[in-house]
Amino acid sequence: MRYHCALSQTLRVLTVISKLNNSEYAISTLEDWTSVLRLASLWEFPRVREHAIKKLSKLDMSPTHKISIARQFHVPGWELPALNQLVQRPEPMNMDDVQSLGIDTVLKLSALRESLVEVQSISTYGILTSTRSQMREGLRPTSTIDFTPKLRQLFRA
Repeated sequence: MRYHCALSQTLRVLTVISKLNNSEYAISTLEDWTSVLRLASLWEFPRVREHAIKKLSKLDMSPTHKISIARQFHVPGWELPALNQLVQRPEPMNMDDVQSLGIDTVLKLSALRESLVEVQSISTYGILTSTRSQMREGLRPTSTIDFTPKLRQLFRA
């Protein structure tokens, strides 16, 4: 696989290599560290790659972006937690998600998001009277549910 490598990307990687034992870099953005990760992965520089992953993990990024980076550069431990965050978020899946993750992933996540959360109704006497699904608009208590086991099954991770 051939990658086009801009001079600015190469300079970022060289900056990191020259200062690996120093924590001060002119590199600070998500885009910069992603390009360092891209070239460190391509050129098989494991220390630079690990360092870029460490720096990226401290930056604020959307779950969708984190999944994309995890998949593209095979970053261990990033995909499942980010998928879980995506399923838990209150906003619906959107076109940006489709473009970043692909239709297959978005459909799987949407199906999981739309699976109904079962709620047990207990009578005033402490007897289980029914199990019903919450279908009211705006009621989506998914932010407290850990979907990781189901995500492992869906994505065979």
